[in-house]
Amino acid sequence: MQNSYRELSSWNLQTNVFLENLLSSIRSRPMPWEGHERAGLITGTDIRRIKALDWQPKRERSALLLKEGKEYAELFLRLFQNVQKIDLLQYLLNLCVDLLDDVPEFSNILLLYKNKENLPFSPLLRLLKHDDQVISLLSGKMIATLISSVPLIPINILSRFFEWISSLCQSSDLNIQDLAAQALIEVLKTSFNRLQFWKESSYMQNLICILKNNHDNLQLQYHTLLVIWLITFEPKISREINRRHSIILILVNLLKNVIKEKIIRVIFAIFRNLINLAHSENFSTMLAIKLLPLTETISDKKWLDKEAIEDIDYVKTSLKADLEGLATFDEYILEIESGHLSWTPSHSSEKFWKENSFKLMNNDSLLLKKLVRLLISSKDPLVLAVAIHDIGKFIQYYPTGKSHVQKLGAKQKVMELMTHTDSDVKFEALTTVRLFMSQSWN
Repeated sequence: MQNSYRELSSWNLQTNVFLENLLSSIRSRPMPWEGHERAGLITGTDIRRIKALDWQPKRERSALLLKEGKEYAELFLRLFQNVQKIDLLQYLLNLCVDLLDDVPEFSNILLLYKNKENLPFSPLLRLLKHDDQVISLLSGKMIATLISSVPLIPINILSRFFEWISSLCQSSDLNIQDLAAQALIEVLKTSFNRLQFWKESSYMQNLICILKNNHDNLQLQYHTLLVIWLITFEPKISREINRRHSIILILVNLLKNVIKEKIIRVIFAIFRNLINLAHSENFSTMLAIKLLPLTETISDKKWLDKEAIEDIDYVKTSLKADLEGLATFDEYILEIESGHLSWTPSHSSEKFWKENSFKLMNNDSLLLKKLVRLLISSKDPLVLAVAIHDIGKFIQYYPTGKSHVQKLGAKQKVMELMTHTDSDVKFEALTTVRLFMSQSWN
């Protein structure tokens, strides 16, 4: 695909049915205008102006807003500041959301007030904290639309909005989480907004939790991936995102289990950004966790989406070139450094260990220390089994290997793992302990 966030329209964003039902319910509800006027909640003049706008077909409504937009902007902002009645606030916010969708120019009219008493954001930010969920959600939708209409927003406004989005991401309601993801898609179109979002690590962690915990909700998964795709257009974020959040492994695990074409497409669009903008930080992990063979399998399928084909081919070609430039021991180094050990051929090759065991001692035994660190810290049974196996091979083929790994605390950890619940871990631990006991000290 064309790696431009301007091409968002090609991604076919899904309607949030939950929100649409809310809006429809408010639209269909009769508004007791006379009662609100008698109670002093709104003036007759304001009511007439609102009715003149609300009851118009879309074309006439647009013409009226373009003609009297300034007056209507002042009306809505004043009412948002002063109205307390819940049903009236819901109605006004719903109408404004419709207007912003139907007449995009109305955003610019509202934003004419952005240097005056913190308008138009101040009353809407206050309403984000309203006890009524509908008022809060509609206010947030308005803010997202306004933020997306300008290239630069004051940091304090962005921060308050992102904090609110973060609270939605932590909701137990998947519909609310999806609204949060869609709002982020709208506001993360600019570099400034993306970098501000990245500054607070908990925001990204919320998205990671959504990806890990909601495999059955494809719409939420898709929209969350689109958010990640957007932020990876920033080279800084592409350089840091895997180190901070292990995003490559998360995406590979999704690929192994998903069949929805549009989700596969956005995952490869993310991979393309990571390779294109931060190759040196990401290619080793991609190779170590076997993204290349997975990509080759996926590329063999019949794809109708031309842009998906381009991204898949880009990832496959890039990783093939990287792999061809590596020697066998280089691949082993990448695997250790990635932390994602698996049963690649080098681990069980006697020739490999005879020729390369001494290299684990290079640079003050840096690679050996990393291997032992994986043994001690990992909770993954596969990583543990391979790490134990490699330590056994090292003490078998390196003359003073036993003493080196014992100094690093590996022997005690291997002995503890003899009772591990995983049969492979237990087998490798028992085998390596025998090597500890049988190898003579040097």
